Amino acid sequence: MTTKYETATTHDTTTEHDMTTTQVGHRQNLTPLLHPESLAIVGISQPGRFGGILAQNISQFGYEGTVYGVNPRYDSIYDRPCYASLRDLPARPDLAILAVPNSGLVASLEEVAECGIPAAVIFASAYSEPVEGELSLKDQLGRIAKKNDIILCGPNGMGFVAPCRRLAVSGYRVNPETPTGNVTMICHSGSVWEAFLQNQRGVRFNYVISAGSEGATTLSDYMQFALENESTRVIGLFLETVRDPETFTDALVEAAERDIPVIALKTGRSERGAQLARAHSGALAGEDGVYDALFEHYGVRRTRSADEMLATLELFATGMRTKTHFVSAILDSGGQRALLVALGFAQVDQQCALPT
Repeated sequence: MTTKYETATTHDTTTEHDMTTTQVGHRQNLTPLLHPESLAIVGISQPGRFGGILAQNISQFGYEGTVYGVNPRYDSIYDRPCYASLRDLPARPDLAILAVPNSGLVASLEEVAECGIPAAVIFASAYSEPVEGELSLKDQLGRIAKKNDIILCGPNGMGFVAPCRRLAVSGYRVNPETPTGNVTMICHSGSVWEAFLQNQRGVRFNYVISAGSEGATTLSDYMQFALENESTRVIGLFLETVRDPETFTDALVEAAERDIPVIALKTGRSERGAQLARAHSGALAGEDGVYDALFEHYGVRRTRSADEMLATLELFATGMRTKTHFVSAILDSGGQRALLVALGFAQVDQQCALPT
């Protein structure tokens, strides 16, 4: 493995991330999460295991920051020191990656807070059976994160890949040759996240983020961070719900001001779909008409399938814009003309000038 692991030599821990809070005004500063200068893998393990795949992804993807291994079972791993706990590290990392099961999540995140680590990633489901008068496991984690200003990716997610930073934080294998691009994709579904990441259409990303069930940090926070990145030309959303409408609308306003299109694929269009969304992540899908109105008001392009989403992202990633809402086509097929008009009426719901 070629990633630089930190030895026992202590170095200066003062970085641009040193702050009493990760909030900048009403928004979170996600730099420690998405642009960490150092990170710790809690639960690092041998190749083939979840913690081992995490370490291999980070190494093979080309991350240039400092990586600490944390697991009390090992004194060393991958020819580098391995520490028993976050407390034993020679310096504070920006990011703690928690490859631990549900039973260890609360203790691990409390240790993250104790050590002053500003960001963490949780992959485990954080599901717990409801107990009257007690917080769910997910809510316990959210409370710890918010109380200590910890940026929290997950739980119940696949992590994230930031090709623009050569960083792949996922326990699922990621192609190390994944190129960087100018599309930010944020997903509430881990499987959809992976499908978009591996697309064969040539859509390339600067960030592909699996938000999971959003214990503290939400899709809206990721949007705001991406909007500040000069490489972002378009943002794609696969969403089940919006948990913080005010921040979401702020992000949509900012996207319009920056002329960065937002493309959405929203689940729960039908009542049955809404029920499945709730079952998947506890999301409150809401009335679909409300989302239609919200998207129309703020200029969000809504797509109906993953294929349509990818095609739309591919189009807007070029940076080209039309000056009118009219489409002209020169065709040599009567069948193609008929299909174009049918699509114009069915999907755009506008009158079409019939071709001759």
